[in-house]
Amino acid sequence: MMLYLRSSVYAVLLLALAGCASHSPPVPKEVFIWQAPRQVLVTEINPKTIEPVVWQVVVQQQAGSLRWLRFNLLGAPDARQILANGKWRNDGFMPPNQKVRELFAALLFAWTHPRDLILAYPSPQYDVNVFMDKWVLKENSRLRWTVIWQNGLSQPNLFSIKDHKSGIIWQVRPLTNPDIK
Repeated sequence: MMLYLRSSVYAVLLLALAGCASHSPPVPKEVFIWQAPRQVLVTEINPKTIEPVVWQVVVQQQAGSLRWLRFNLLGAPDARQILANGKWRNDGFMPPNQKVRELFAALLFAWTHPRDLILAYPSPQYDVNVFMDKWVLKENSRLRWTVIWQNGLSQPNLFSIKDHKSGIIWQVRPLTNPDIK
């Protein structure tokens, strides 16, 4: 009886932990970055907070992978991730941060050339719609991200991304002050 009770408790704990595990944001198996700047400023507008937050995001191409870093405006890193073979892994001792992975994956979607989006996010799980100044990704028939390009693609580094799961909007612009590290 005690053994049965103990194994039942373990089973419940495992189910609870599995429920807490978050779904990774969509990333392509093969990375097709188009005109990706290495450094951008991202203003995060969260409907649940009063003030927007500004981050610096740095992307570094490494042999077969992309290294993603996010810093506050004082230069302190708060997230470091490596994307290799369609999988995220930690870079250094920073803890995993699902919210930041969502931002990084959304940026990767925005920086994928339109001709490569169908290959990068194949059906039936994903549905990609590309309009002149708006790109939409649906995952399992649900809106995931909408990218809206400011001034169309004439200025490909000015855009915003709406994360439909959280309601957060990220406004992206090139880093204009190289002194911010």
